[in-house]
Amino acid sequence: MSPQLALLLYFIFLIFIFKIESIKKINIPKSSWIPTIWLMYCSSRSIVSWLNRNRVVMTNIDYTSGSPLDRNFLLALLIIGIIILIKRKIEWKKIFKDNIWIFFLFFYMAFSILWSDFKDVSFKRWIRALGDIIMVLIIYTDEEPFAVLDQIFRRCAYFFIPLSIIFIKYFRNMGIGYTEDGIAFWQGVTSHKNSLGILSAILALFFLFNILINWKNKKSIIDIIFFLLSVYLIVGSKSSTSLGIFFIGIVALVGTFLLKSKVQIISKYIIGLIIFILIFQFVLVFIANKSIINIVVESLGKDMTLSGRVPLWQELIRVGLKQPFLGSGYGSFWIGNVSHNLWKIFIWRPESAHSGYVDVFIELGFIGLLFLLSIIIVTFKNINKFLIKNFEFGILKMIFFIIVIVHNITESSFTKPTNLLWFIFLLSAFSIPKKNNSTNNDPIKIQNNE
Repeated sequence: MSPQLALLLYFIFLIFIFKIESIKKINIPKSSWIPTIWLMYCSSRSIVSWLNRNRVVMTNIDYTSGSPLDRNFLLALLIIGIIILIKRKIEWKKIFKDNIWIFFLFFYMAFSILWSDFKDVSFKRWIRALGDIIMVLIIYTDEEPFAVLDQIFRRCAYFFIPLSIIFIKYFRNMGIGYTEDGIAFWQGVTSHKNSLGILSAILALFFLFNILINWKNKKSIIDIIFFLLSVYLIVGSKSSTSLGIFFIGIVALVGTFLLKSKVQIISKYIIGLIIFILIFQFVLVFIANKSIINIVVESLGKDMTLSGRVPLWQELIRVGLKQPFLGSGYGSFWIGNVSHNLWKIFIWRPESAHSGYVDVFIELGFIGLLFLLSIIIVTFKNINKFLIKNFEFGILKMIFFIIVIVHNITESSFTKPTNLLWFIFLLSAFSIPKKNNSTNNDPIKIQNNE
């Protein structure tokens, strides 16, 4: 098959699939396309990277300037998002009260710009982080929030899963990346194999969730197809971290379904599991130089090591203890090699702490870490309550929440603006007041009633 024919079939498929979606009796507002586009940006690559088809390797990057094209694109989406929220009748006091720790963290991120060494860069990153909050609010303040959330994930999958496969098979200059040693890897619509793996794992768990909910529904054939395609990309990306969190997500998802009749005790199992994971993780890191994801991945016959991470964490904690309470300022530490000079110590040139918890400590200190941990604790309680009111959607929030918590043990996404997993974290953590006139807005139940 020629690349042109493959691309033509892809566009025909999009027309077909969106025609099917339009037949469903779900009232999805046009405003939902704004968070959809935002999610697609978080899931793929920058605008500049999309335009750079020849994959020219950039050297001497100016980490402080960023891309004006991407900045203006995101700013336009943010402004449109704010306009949408202004037009809605929203109980802002209730939203702030129910999500107080998230807003505490967010405002503290803004306050920390005052002592950042790169105030302009920190401010720009905070504005992008504001966009993540705005998009989550657009979703959850809609008349049918769960239906909107379902649709934006489906749109992302419909666009990106088949397009990634086409890029990998027929447009290798777009779909294939190379390591510094010249080893090829799949990247699809993203910029790296790990990004492709994370995107595919999130979407695979989303479709598996829908399959389990609608297993008696013949219309779930589309979910099955996209689940299999997503798994194909996870395996093909050879991203050990993504494979690990995918199987952790499956265990959590299936386990929750088995405990459906015992909703009241699910939170106890979750809290117990998280405490066990954190303690076990601490022992593994400092005694065996491994992580829980290591064990999951190696049990599948893959090789994964924390080589380099533990010394990096030790060095970062030493640096962080110089400003233990306030941190270095939001978004100011990992700016090339300017702030930390760690590239002289670690020849692999880290651009993050490879642990979300360590990164929060470095940039926001113990205060920021306290806010983050408070969000985690409160979210567990909220998810438990939500499982009683809306078991199906509560499961989805819980699964996303667990994989982000686990992922940040050995990778970093907390407080990273326009990062897919940070966006997923906010979706799982945000609590939105239930509207009195919206008694049944579960997209799964709506589809079953067609």
